[in-house]
Amino acid sequence: MSAYLGVDLAWGLGTAGRAPNETGLVAMEADGTITDAGWARGVDDVTTWVAEHLGPRSLIAVDASLVVTNPTGIRESERQVGQRYGRWKVAANPTNQASAASAGSRLLDRLTALGVGYVSDTTSMHSRTGPAMFECYPYTTLVGVEELGYDVERPRYKRLDFRVPAAEARARRAEAFDELVRRLRETPLDPPLQLDSNPLTGGSPTRPCCTVRRTSTARTCSTVPCVPGRRRSGSVTATSACRSWVATWASRPTRWTRQAAGRSWWRLRARRSGARAARVDR
Repeated sequence: MSAYLGVDLAWGLGTAGRAPNETGLVAMEADGTITDAGWARGVDDVTTWVAEHLGPRSLIAVDASLVVTNPTGIRESERQVGQRYGRWKVAANPTNQASAASAGSRLLDRLTALGVGYVSDTTSMHSRTGPAMFECYPYTTLVGVEELGYDVERPRYKRLDFRVPAAEARARRAEAFDELVRRLRETPLDPPLQLDSNPLTGGSPTRPCCTVRRTSTARTCSTVPCVPGRRRSGSVTATSACRSWVATWASRPTRWTRQAAGRSWWRLRARRSGARAARVDR
């Protein structure tokens, strides 16, 4: 049983001929100790893993769209992310009931059947009497927690920068990821994220992350042990660990002044391009 669970959910359900991408999973205690970490494929396996780690008041952070009631277009919450965090080049992928990326909604149904409640505000998180889940977006946490120091823009540790040669883009992405892991490891946080408390999330702080990207969003690294990160050999996704940590920070006020960012470049772009402008790596 764990206090916090982080789920980096693969949004797609897969097909008859293709399995879903891997989902990153991390279980963490209230003191930041990581008790388990790994991957699963498909909503059924993710549900089984959650059930095995579920405690009487576990708080589950899921990086996926859970409640989707709009037939088309973009959810209001996704619109608000772009408006309030656009200054930091943070936006959210649009989801609706016509989207094929519906694993989040299905996981919500499965966990609800297990007795896990859904919460969407900090008051409900604090007052929960049983296990609860909520939808998280780690980018807003990474730029919103002042201690991490992302004052200008979000860390660029996922998508490649196609304005530069591929080799340079991969190197830059690896550097950004290593820097993110360094900050998560070294910044005093309350509650903490103790990456080195588990062999799957710990690793040598002197060895840089690899630069090879795998197809699955739960794997960005290749086959050499490294700083805990998107998967190398046996290293868990640090972003999944971040989701567990996000659960611990869910009720902590962050940099709310960022929500009054004004007409940023992202907002202006969104007005010109519509919902597709919100398609930022997630």
